[in-house]
Amino acid sequence: FCEVLCSISEGEENAAAAHKFLSEEDRIISAKFKRSTSMNWSQMFAELQLYATRVVEKPSTSQGVLRARKTEPIEMSEPESPVMLTCYLRLMGHLCKQSGTIRDWMLHHTSFSVVNTLLSLCSGPIPAHLRATAFETLAALMTDRTSANGNEMWLSIDQWISGGSVGVSGLGKAPIVSNPLVWHEQQAFQKISESFNQTNAFVGLINSLVSPTFDSSSDHLWLPFPESLGASYRMPGIEPYVDFVLGQALSRGVPDLNEHQALLLSFNCLKFVVTCLRSFNEHLVVVLNESTVPSDPTAKTSSSATYKRLHPFARVIEWLFNEDIIKIIFATADQDGTKVARASSDSMLVLTLLQSIEVM
Repeated sequence: FCEVLCSISEGEENAAAAHKFLSEEDRIISAKFKRSTSMNWSQMFAELQLYATRVVEKPSTSQGVLRARKTEPIEMSEPESPVMLTCYLRLMGHLCKQSGTIRDWMLHHTSFSVVNTLLSLCSGPIPAHLRATAFETLAALMTDRTSANGNEMWLSIDQWISGGSVGVSGLGKAPIVSNPLVWHEQQAFQKISESFNQTNAFVGLINSLVSPTFDSSSDHLWLPFPESLGASYRMPGIEPYVDFVLGQALSRGVPDLNEHQALLLSFNCLKFVVTCLRSFNEHLVVVLNESTVPSDPTAKTSSSATYKRLHPFARVIEWLFNEDIIKIIFATADQDGTKVARASSDSMLVLTLLQSIEVM
């Protein structure tokens, strides 16, 4: 049913109709055709909250209670529940992509915190396809995002990824390390990179957060994330995310995939590279450095230094001199001319090829 709703809710007007249906605003329904109340926003939100709570519940240390509760989370080991939640999330993501009104309603819902609920769900031992769909839904919420919404999402993701909450139950007890938050961050990235769909979806989520926003055009030294991101436990910025996209996803992930998956992941990783290179205002940095008559020299120097230090441009450029990255970029560009000629202009083969040339 979720897939049916997705198929008929393309565009703003149809998405609004689906939203109205799910909100049960149309009360004038004859008794004969009255539908079950199990297919609406309230029910979907309740199911998501229920499972998000269950998957992170810690069993009691009492052996007797442990035996009694051992079968409680069995729902997530059955195929139906993850598939049901995946369908809910696909519908939510689809409608968010179609309508800014629905996105705003969902992001500012009074009783359902969509971001926290989805990240909590991702914290438990759930199937990879469900975690990937949650990442895709979060990315959909960032469609045509404002800087404020983007910053809030960055803070939520960074807090989640450094809090030891990404399903790492199989890793055992955390070792004694000098910086446990950094260790948790590294383990989280490792967990995400264990499957193609999770990795690809997470790179897509990062892409949705580094692209320029419509309200950032007037700020020539704009950063796509909060300046203090991660400052409580590491150097501020998004370097760990750059390292994940290029050092794990592109460098180590792509070579192990089949042709179709390799194209998809390469495209998303190279799209990230292009965004980070294009969005860097190199000309303005040069002008600010060379200007001898600044209106406010202190502010100019501070803003310029912060921008240069935090913008992902430098870290991306550093990775582009890595031998493994260079090999993958050239391999991506080295496609069979006959296959390219036969492919449509919007095929993944052609789009990925163009991205590799753009990066070069």
